[in-house]
Amino acid sequence: MQPSATLIESFAVHPARNEKFLAWRHAYGEAIGEAPGHCETTGLEQPAGLNHLVSRFESDAALKAWISSEAYRAMVRESAAFSARLVQHGTGNAQSFAIPSDATARKWKRFVVVWASVLPILLVLNTAVRTLLPGLPPLVQLCVTSPILTALLTWVVLPRVQRWSSYWTLQGGDGKLRRHPD
Repeated sequence: MQPSATLIESFAVHPARNEKFLAWRHAYGEAIGEAPGHCETTGLEQPAGLNHLVSRFESDAALKAWISSEAYRAMVRESAAFSARLVQHGTGNAQSFAIPSDATARKWKRFVVVWASVLPILLVLNTAVRTLLPGLPPLVQLCVTSPILTALLTWVVLPRVQRWSSYWTLQGGDGKLRRHPD
C-alpha cells in the first residue's frame, strides 16, 4: 500500500475580493473532488484573511497528477487575481508543514502599517488634550492619551487594519506567502 499524499495551499486573500475567493473555493472543491485519487479537502480559516486548503490523496502519483492537470492550473491562474498563495506537499502518514501566519509578516511592512495607524490617532488625541487641558504637564498629558491610544489600537484599529493589510504584509519579494519570520 502506498502512503497517502497531502497538499497544503495557503492563501492571503485581498480584503476587497473575499467574495471572489469564497466562490473560487467552492469551484475548487468541486474540481478537486473529481480528481482521481482525491480523498478529501478541508478548509481552514485564520483571522487576518488567511485561508488554507488541506487536501489528501491516495498516493503521491495522484497528487502529482492533480497539480499537473489543466484543471488545477486554471484554478491557480484564477486565484492569482485575488490572493497570494503558497503551495506545499508531502507524502506519508506523519507530515509536518510550516504555514503562514501573522508572525511571518515582514517586519518593515508591519512597522509601516502600525505607524500609519498610530499617527492620525495620536495627532487627534494630542491636539484635543492640548486644546481642552492646556495647563497639564506633558507627563500627565501622556497619562491621559496613552491608554486611549492603546485601547483604540488594540480593540478597534489594528484588528481591522491588519485584516486589510495582511495580503501585502505576508508576501515575500516573490509575491508568495512567507512561512518564516524575518
